Amino acid sequence: MKIQLTYHKHSFVEYEINGTTLFFDPSFSRYNKGDWDQEEDTRACDIVAVTAGDFDLYLDALDVLEACPATMVGSMKTCRAAAKALDLDNDRFVALEHGEAARGKDFRLLGYRAVPNRFSDLGGRLFLKRPFDRPRFLATSLRARPTDPGRAYIIEIEGRRLIHLGGALNDRVKWADIDALDDHSPAPILVAACLLDNTDELIRAIRLLDPVKVFLYHARQEIYDRLEVDYDSLEEVIAEIEAAVGDQVEIVGLKPEASFEIDMSPVAVSHEPWNVRQQMTALSMLAYGGLLTAKDDPARVAGIISQFLDEYEEVLGRWRFVWGPAISEGLFADRHLFFIVQSEDRPQEAALVIRGTNPLALENIFVEVQGFSKQVPWAYGHSFAKGRKPKISEGIKTGIDHLLEMVPPGGCPGAGQTALEFLAGIERAAKSAGESMALRVTGHSLGGTLASTFALLLQDAARDESVAKSIEMPLSSRVDISCYPIAGFTAGNPAFASYADESLKNTDRIHNVLDAVPRMYDIDGLGEVPSLYEPTIKSDLISVAVEGTIKSLEAKKLIYKQIKQDQEGLPGTVSAAGNSFVAEMLWQHTEGYIELLDLEDYVDLGAILRTD
Repeated sequence: MKIQLTYHKHSFVEYEINGTTLFFDPSFSRYNKGDWDQEEDTRACDIVAVTAGDFDLYLDALDVLEACPATMVGSMKTCRAAAKALDLDNDRFVALEHGEAARGKDFRLLGYRAVPNRFSDLGGRLFLKRPFDRPRFLATSLRARPTDPGRAYIIEIEGRRLIHLGGALNDRVKWADIDALDDHSPAPILVAACLLDNTDELIRAIRLLDPVKVFLYHARQEIYDRLEVDYDSLEEVIAEIEAAVGDQVEIVGLKPEASFEIDMSPVAVSHEPWNVRQQMTALSMLAYGGLLTAKDDPARVAGIISQFLDEYEEVLGRWRFVWGPAISEGLFADRHLFFIVQSEDRPQEAALVIRGTNPLALENIFVEVQGFSKQVPWAYGHSFAKGRKPKISEGIKTGIDHLLEMVPPGGCPGAGQTALEFLAGIERAAKSAGESMALRVTGHSLGGTLASTFALLLQDAARDESVAKSIEMPLSSRVDISCYPIAGFTAGNPAFASYADESLKNTDRIHNVLDAVPRMYDIDGLGEVPSLYEPTIKSDLISVAVEGTIKSLEAKKLIYKQIKQDQEGLPGTVSAAGNSFVAEMLWQHTEGYIELLDLEDYVDLGAILRTD
């Protein structure tokens, strides 16, 4: 099955599907000095779809309905207004609320909520240079539905999707609405409008929706020219997008009356199994399972994580939730959570996964993440540190103490056993089978810092009997320990970092070069944080906070250094997730890893957090 796409002008896009013609935001007239000039005769179609009730997208649709027996698709408000204005029967209208679908002869058409642009990119400039427009412009706009919710549409054919966003990627876009369009269907096609300064929004949508091809058109070029507004050409926008997303998607610029045939044949999808980096990152994200819904019920958390392990099996491999979760209680919310999974294909292999910062646990934020203000000696490796006096932050020491003591409650796998006691059982089974146990330790954010530090503790205990005795270590020195800290901040001083680098040979530190968190609390790294996203995003307030942190460290003569500091980072790019530095920083620290490691087809952090 094929779709013939034709871009006419303004926001007018026509689709022809096996003899059925669809007009999206038709335009046959031109707004001129407060009135409408008819440029061409209104043409007929089978379906006319409206992305917003604004006059420039809506009034020509009324002309189409009067000229032919077309069916109108839009929001409930748009359809009711059109039916009333033209005195037409309700069977000429199909109202699609958020996520609803209508079926055509060979396709489905789905409607989704999307905030319309409504000339917000121009603001008052629309009338400053053409003041004579205002009275008639306002009078004409009253005929439309300026309070109407906007719509994005999906044309679905045999499992393939064409996503028509129109002008939805504007400065008022709600990303939860755009995220709702992503059902991870294979090889989607994206059609969207270039507006004034919406290139960042286009880039983010491409990353989110992961299309194989994108068609872009300049919806308001004629208006911008008349108002003498500076704007990037279509070619400039495409070049900027290509620089940001690389060659992962084909970008096509649509000039007026350009036409393209789109093959919507089903695509055979085969996913390559994830590599170890991808596996550990996915497991670390799963540690946030049910954070917003099931934080008071460890058994439910175990069930949620197990559910995602089943969903990811095709690419993650067969992992079974075997221990945990162990959760330490805080004043308002749990502080720590970690669990163990075991490979069903290689039973001698296990992964210990430590969750990152829980923003609802105030102690977590102020005791550990902010616990950099005091360093304490590393108590477990003096015989190997050769007098270098390694130290770690007091907050991380608190976290390690909790990990050693925590046990899952009744009703959870491994209830009553510490993690080390349970892992000893896996090692005994592996030894009986003539195998050596392999243990991978991983975590994200605070979990990443704790993962590398906990792995070092296990390594020290495996080679020093006195350390093993102090922590009641039941594992033998034959256990192969590897570590995959993700987005972790610094744990200790330079002596600790060098000691950890020498001791933990099998460590792969995974970090996004645009993630601010791995730069904490190294003074040089902190100094780079305010300029991470410039010139796209300024950071005046963050600069003040960073300067305060640096002064506090200098006053206490505290020096921190990252482990594996020279390891190459993931090549992040500014996503423009929001206009604030904090929004971008949060995106780079979470979703950025999912995209950079190509996990987005499966790993949906929002779904992980919200699953009940």
